[in-house]
Parts: sequence; C-alpha cells; structure tokens
Amino acid sequence: MRPRCAVKQSIASTAIPRGPRAFPAIHRGGVTVLEVLFATGIAVFGMVGIASLLAVAGRQASDANNWSEGQAAAQNALSDFVVRGYTNTAWWFVFNDLNPVSFPAQFENYSGAARPRGTTSGGSRTLNRHAVCIDPYFFSDPTTVENLQSAFSPSQPYRPGLFPYFQDDFNPLAPTTTLPSGNAARLLRVGLKRSLSEVPPRPLSAKAADRQFQLLDDLAITTDDDDKTLPAERVFSGGAAQGSTKGEYSWFATLCPREVTSSIEVPNAISPENLYTLSVVVCKRRDRAFYVPASGQQGPVGERVVAVTSTANFKGGSGGRVILSAARDPLNADQDISESLRAGDWVMLCREQAFPGGGLGTICRWYRVLTLDIETDITAGTSWSRNVVLDGPDWVFDFTNANPTQATLVSGVVTVVERVIPVH
Repeated sequence: MRPRCAVKQSIASTAIPRGPRAFPAIHRGGVTVLEVLFATGIAVFGMVGIASLLAVAGRQASDANNWSEGQAAAQNALSDFVVRGYTNTAWWFVFNDLNPVSFPAQFENYSGAARPRGTTSGGSRTLNRHAVCIDPYFFSDPTTVENLQSAFSPSQPYRPGLFPYFQDDFNPLAPTTTLPSGNAARLLRVGLKRSLSEVPPRPLSAKAADRQFQLLDDLAITTDDDDKTLPAERVFSGGAAQGSTKGEYSWFATLCPREVTSSIEVPNAISPENLYTLSVVVCKRRDRAFYVPASGQQGPVGERVVAVTSTANFKGGSGGRVILSAARDPLNADQDISESLRAGDWVMLCREQAFPGGGLGTICRWYRVLTLDIETDITAGTSWSRNVVLDGPDWVFDFTNANPTQATLVSGVVTVVERVIPVH
C-alpha cells in the first residue's frame, strides 16, 4: 500500500496549472443584423455631422474671404480718396432732384443745405458742414440714370439726392404718413467733377466712376477645359490688354462733422473745427439701381430705413443693443430686411445734432451687427421689430420727435473703415 503523502504528491503534479481559462475559437460565417444596424447608424450620424459642418464652414470661409477682400479694398479706396484730393469740397456736386433737365446738367455746385422737403436750399444748415455721401458709382448705373430724367414730386417717399434715398420726413413705422417733427437726418448724395478747371464742370463719366469705385483686383479668369497644361506654361497674349474683373466689390464714402467739443470728448456733440469722420464703405454685389416704382410696383431695396425704438448699454466704446422696427412692405415681402439681416452685416445710425452757436447738422456712424434674435417679432402682421447687438462707438439717442435716430441698411456691405480727416 502506497503512503498517503505520495498519493497527494502525485495528484498535485498532474493537476492543471492555474491561470486564464482557454476557450476554443468560435468561427462564424457573417455578422448579425444588430451589428449591421449599429454600424449603419454610426455612419449615417457621421455623414450628417460632416454635412452640417461643411455648411457652417463654407459660410464662415465666405465671410472671411469677403472680409479680407473688403479690408484690402477699403485701404486702397482710402488711399485713393486722399491722394485724389476728394477732401476738397470743390470736387463735389450735389444732385438737384427737383429740376432735372438732362443728366449732364443735373449736378449743381455743392451746397450744405437739404431742407425743407422739396428743396435743396434753405433751412438751418451751415454751409459746408452738412454730412455727405460721396457716391458717383450710384449715378453711373444705367437704370439710375434712366430714372433721373424726371422731377421727383414731394408726394412720393423717394428722393435720390439724399442718402438713403428717402424723403427726410419719411416715417419707416408708417410709410403713408410723415414724421411728426417733419424731418429726419439725411446725407447729401454727392457726385464728383471730372476736372476742377473744366468750365462748365461736368460730372464724372460712368466709365471713370466704375473704374475708381470698383475693386479691380478680383480678376475674372476663364480657361479652356481641354487645356491640360500647367498655368505657368500657358501662353495667353503677347499684346497689352486690360484685365477683366468681376466687379463684385465697390465702395462709397460717408463724411459727417466730427462729434467732439474743444474741451472734452462728448458723443454726438459737433465740433466747431473743420474735422469730419470719413467712413469708407465696401459692398459686395451692391444693389445700386434706383427707380421710382409705379402704383403697385415693388420699390428699390438697395437702401432701407428703419426706426430705432429702444436702446441699451451704448457707453464705453463697445456698442450696445438696439431694437430695430419698421412697417412691413407687402410689395417687398420676398426681400424683407427683418429676415435678411444677419450677424456680420453693417448698419448706419443717423440723427441730427445742433452746432455750437445754432444750426443743425447730420451725424452718422457705422456699426457691425454682432448678434440678433433668431426670430422677428411681428406685430399684427403689419410691422416688425428685432433685437440687435451692435459693435461700434458710443451714441446718444433722442427718442423725442425733434431728432429721432434712424438706421440705414445698405445691401452687401462687408466692411467699413473710419478715419478723421480735415475737409477744406
């Protein structure tokens, strides 16, 4: 009989060693339906996410490109404006929209008055201290030229001699009525002469206006689809030729008296010095065509006026919040600015301010839209209002009927550059 200790030793030596248990491999010929559905869901959600990111990225890339092109155009335009001496009022013409005979004779020497409704003289304006909009590109449009051949009755809301092109008592909250005060801030729309020595002077030609007030860097290049050679190896033309541009970017300038006093900076207090705030406004695909609509016809929408009905936090130099309001236009429902306004757009605030010692003057500043309410507040289907946060300088609002603040929206504005310059 074997000893018990020997038996235990034999059993211990033949036992399976401790450790992870090994399982035989499972061989399958396919995947389950649940696995297929799970993988399909992951792929679908991934593609939807990528598609949404592409849309957002595309818009941001387009905005960045517009801003880059606009900045370059604004700097070039600013330099061109100063070098050509357009700060000299001798270059300026004002459009007489009450006595248009023929287009070359529609410009008169610059006058600092635009009051009252229906005249281009009189009122309480101080000569050469009125705010102006230098905009020859507006007058070079064929549609605009065609519609400037007849006088503009004070009974209709449009007046192309002003910027924006609405009568100075136009009420955006009730277009069929006039403002209680009888007037709102407007800029004189100014053209430029061909030469200071020409007698009688003539306005800048349409071709010259297009070349000076369009960005010429956006070249339009077309190539043959069958040409597979490298761009560096292509031979185009041996002769001199003018580059073809898309003409998408254009600019105009606004000038208003500088809002400072002799002792301390006070927003919107007009300085007695001959200093102006120059704003170079660059637009992409600007709708500059102007026409007087017939009864029941849709009106021009390149420039729109809205009322500022409430404000907050316009202190500290970083802008603030405003509520923009206007009556809904049933004829322009497809181009309602309440729905087209978006972050990144620009608006111009404008109001009247008294000069030291008497007299009125128009002041205006440009502001960039930072954010706004997603939805527009519609009141009984006849008017709208929208909360908008603006970025820009301080502004003093007057909600009385005397000097109301209005906002101007111009189609396609991509950037605005400001400088303080003397005007002679």
